[in-house]
Amino acid sequence: LAFHLPRSGTPSFTASGVTTISDLDAYTEHGAPFARVKSATVSIGKLDLAAQSVDVKSVAVADPEIALVINSKSASDGDGGGKPAAAAPADKSSGASPAASAWKWSLAELSLTGGKVKLTDQGASPATTLTVTEIKLAAKNFSSKTNASGTYDFSARTAGGTLASAGTLSIDPLALKASTNVKTLALSSFNPWVKAFTGFSIPKGSADVAGTLDFKSGDKMNVSWKGRAAVSDLRALDSKGAE
Repeated sequence: LAFHLPRSGTPSFTASGVTTISDLDAYTEHGAPFARVKSATVSIGKLDLAAQSVDVKSVAVADPEIALVINSKSASDGDGGGKPAAAAPADKSSGASPAASAWKWSLAELSLTGGKVKLTDQGASPATTLTVTEIKLAAKNFSSKTNASGTYDFSARTAGGTLASAGTLSIDPLALKASTNVKTLALSSFNPWVKAFTGFSIPKGSADVAGTLDFKSGDKMNVSWKGRAAVSDLRALDSKGAE
């Protein structure tokens, strides 16, 4: 660590090194478990406050867990009456543009293993839980530089099947070219949501998807997907239980 606090002007602060967090637990304001991380290690090449830049050599996260709860009743609680809050007036006191104050960053390598996300929808009837396990993510060479692209490889298990995607991703401008692969996804796991939106229920069926996704942002957004999708052993029932 190195720092300098001048009487005027921007303070100087630089840092580099390795930071590790172990056995971290986080809870909601009501005391319910929200997140847990067995270990997380960050290796910083250089952080420069004056230059507004940070170069991260590596980030390694092991066994992170997140528990998300959707409660449809929360929208009607309190004194808001369901009305959105008025937007705060824009602060025009600063003449600095967003680009002028933006941080420059780079991430050489990211590794996440053993991830788990548990989503509970208390507004569904009946209350439904969807769990994503064995989340694994590897990413390399990401940065804030324009037109810079990094690579990633993602996989996970959910609803009795597997999810996988790998490819290249650009942050500025946002662009993605990746393979997508879904195998034996049990559609019955999504039945409460399907029934709520369509009135139909799907007690049986599995989905398989394989293809390539190409996305480019800009004045004209460009999205394309090429591949195949298949549904097997599908059984759908209407609101009266008839097929």
